[in-house]
Amino acid sequence: MKKYLLLALHKVKVQLFPGLTNARYTGGSNIGETYVSMWKQLLQNPKTQLFRSSVSATLRSTRLERIPYSERYHWVLGPSEVSESFERNVGDRTLKVLKEGCKGSILPPNNPQSIRVKSILEEIVQGMHSGLRLPNSGRWSTRFDAQHLDGLKWEVVVVDSEDCDGTWYLTNGTIVVFTRFLERLQSDAEVAAILGHEVGHGVARHALEHLTRCFRTIATLPLLMCIPYSEIPVALVFNFISRRREMEADYIELMLMASAGYDPQLVPPLYESRLDILPYRGIFASHPPGHKRAKKLKEPKVMEQAVAIYRDVTSGLGVRSFI
Repeated sequence: MKKYLLLALHKVKVQLFPGLTNARYTGGSNIGETYVSMWKQLLQNPKTQLFRSSVSATLRSTRLERIPYSERYHWVLGPSEVSESFERNVGDRTLKVLKEGCKGSILPPNNPQSIRVKSILEEIVQGMHSGLRLPNSGRWSTRFDAQHLDGLKWEVVVVDSEDCDGTWYLTNGTIVVFTRFLERLQSDAEVAAILGHEVGHGVARHALEHLTRCFRTIATLPLLMCIPYSEIPVALVFNFISRRREMEADYIELMLMASAGYDPQLVPPLYESRLDILPYRGIFASHPPGHKRAKKLKEPKVMEQAVAIYRDVTSGLGVRSFI
């Protein structure tokens, strides 16, 4: 049974952990294996406990949260104190793997590029704290769920590489930025937009939401193993959900950069031109094409809300829209 389930896990692991199984983005290290090892540990349990674990995780140990800004409800693993510790531990482990793989390529904190990106990130985080009114300590209580952000240590790691590209959010609050990607950005506002997008993933707890869905998938692995080419529908479902999360992070990005005093109207042209660079694979793509992302952000109900926040902040009134 265990061997059977491990084979099923291998069959769908690329869909469970998209973008993390390509070692060239981590200097030769495979971050995806860090996550897959968790499932292997789970599958080492006696078979009488195996499905009990997945059922418990999907039914008894999940809870409904409401995401700030987007106001969407989603299921995440709980209780909160356990999931928050888990997120940060996974982020720490992933960062360790990244640093080992990119040894010698990570810019020191006193490098001008590191200083610039860190300074902009601090503005984004401050805008987030102002908009959500997060306390320095104690329990936060409003109509949104943001306890996981309270006390989170936000950091940035800049990696100098000609081969790697993009940005990542790690669940311990670390944002990884590659210098090759920074070269495409022409202003601090554009850097703020990209950092706001990654912070948006953290605000929405997309990684934990994804992990919660993976636990539900575990319960269907025996069935998936019996169905020929079952990795195809799994990929379609997970990539569709991934594209929806990216659009949600785009929306939060707009609100965060506006809260930090950066003009959100600069974002749609950025996605339409210099960031519409990845080959689009249609229904198998994990990210929406840049022109679709720009179109969504230019919708009046989205852009007008962000511009209102931006005008309040730049006029000295502060962030008032999410109090």
